[in-house]
Amino acid sequence: MPDGKNLVITQTERDDKGIMASTINLADLTGQNEKKIVNGTQPIIRADGKWLTHLAMTPVTRVTTPFICLIDGKHDSWVDVNCKELSFSPDSTMILVDLAPAKTAPGPPDPFGATPPAAKYSIDVILLPQTATDKKQVFKLAAADSGKVDPHPVFSPDSSQILYIKDDGLYVMTKKTVDGKLSFTSALVFPGTKINRAKYSQDGQKIVFLKNGDLYSINVDGSGQTKRLTTLRTVQDYAFYPTNGLLLFTASPERGVNGMIPGGPGMPPGGGPTMNPGPMGAPVAMPF
Repeated sequence: MPDGKNLVITQTERDDKGIMASTINLADLTGQNEKKIVNGTQPIIRADGKWLTHLAMTPVTRVTTPFICLIDGKHDSWVDVNCKELSFSPDSTMILVDLAPAKTAPGPPDPFGATPPAAKYSIDVILLPQTATDKKQVFKLAAADSGKVDPHPVFSPDSSQILYIKDDGLYVMTKKTVDGKLSFTSALVFPGTKINRAKYSQDGQKIVFLKNGDLYSINVDGSGQTKRLTTLRTVQDYAFYPTNGLLLFTASPERGVNGMIPGGPGMPPGGGPTMNPGPMGAPVAMPF
């Protein structure tokens, strides 16, 4: 748990009918005094320790799908049978739902009022209540324009934006409050195809993404020049180091190159990349 005082434990055992069942339990730091929270597996705790997501079977379709509930197990509701991934916003007020195209006929109505996608990917944003007593504050807020490519949506570090990919490029969805009502507006910040794994820099000022096997960066609003960070055409994935702003990436084994790009609080100031080849799969530094 975020408070460092309790543990969340998943336990699997046979019930009175001899069927294997998994429960998510809350316990003290010694693993004792367990108290059942909810049936399910793979719990993810929100930063404030009040909400969690987990996997469980829907009561009607019996399909394993993500659920969300309070840490005491109340308000346990399944999100969508087509949900690929859930993520909490950094400010702990929202859940981002990445929905895959439906492969079967739509099932029972979603508890948040969402309509399962028919043939395209889509994004839902769910606003979580700030108190444990207000059940009606959990609802579907907005959906991004759907597309035929996986949007891989991510929150910005300050939770004010959502970055996602669409068929024709990279989009930013900005959160706005008008007359006390929350809404989202989308804007294309980088046109193009074959874009994937887009992420915000640690300070939220830059966007980094993969295109045709190389890393690029742009300003968060799409202004200025697009900067090409690598020229390998074999980069597969990357991540930001949490402590020093380094951008660590991996390339395909046939090139035998991994790399590390140094940066400040957000992105590095500039310069040209120099590649240091290494053994197959070995990480090497790549300053620029």
